[in-house]
Amino acid sequence: RDDKLCQCAVCQKGDEITDDTYAGLCPLTCHLEDVMHGVDLGDDLLERFPKEFNVTHCGLKRCVLNEHLMLSADVSHTMQSWENYIRWNFRLYKEIMTCHQKNLCPDPTDGWFKGEIGFFSFYIIPLAKRAQLFFDKEFGLMLVQGAKDNLELWKEHGEKAAELMAQGFKNGESEASVLEKIYALPET
Repeated sequence: RDDKLCQCAVCQKGDEITDDTYAGLCPLTCHLEDVMHGVDLGDDLLERFPKEFNVTHCGLKRCVLNEHLMLSADVSHTMQSWENYIRWNFRLYKEIMTCHQKNLCPDPTDGWFKGEIGFFSFYIIPLAKRAQLFFDKEFGLMLVQGAKDNLELWKEHGEKAAELMAQGFKNGESEASVLEKIYALPET
């Protein structure tokens, strides 16, 4: 590792880079050396592109930041308003049901309600909390709170919402019609 390529304070200070240096960035950093050896890129490739394979504090932080931006963007609807979350949730349900009709996957209907609770509890909220490290305080808190709010609304109204989605898909109802019914659930 050539830390002269990295300009951050951690690398320039000259301290020994340890697993603790990366604490909080990525839970897999303790396995970084194993990963580098495991991909076995060959010495010639490492010599031709030293900067690309130099793992520094800044490089790892940029990599983890980019990964969290991509992961968060992929599921950002779950951290936004109830209406936006439901809109994209219903679109996903319809997409999976279309695949089911073509015998490409099982019917998701029976597990949709509980699956969303698990998805929020074990993926979305932890992701939002980790993403807080990279965003300004207000925006990071907004992501976490949005995810928590949607989880609570889903726990309260998700069973009925999932039922409305299934009925709407089965009956060929328009998206607008189904969403209007679901949006009204928290108001009742």
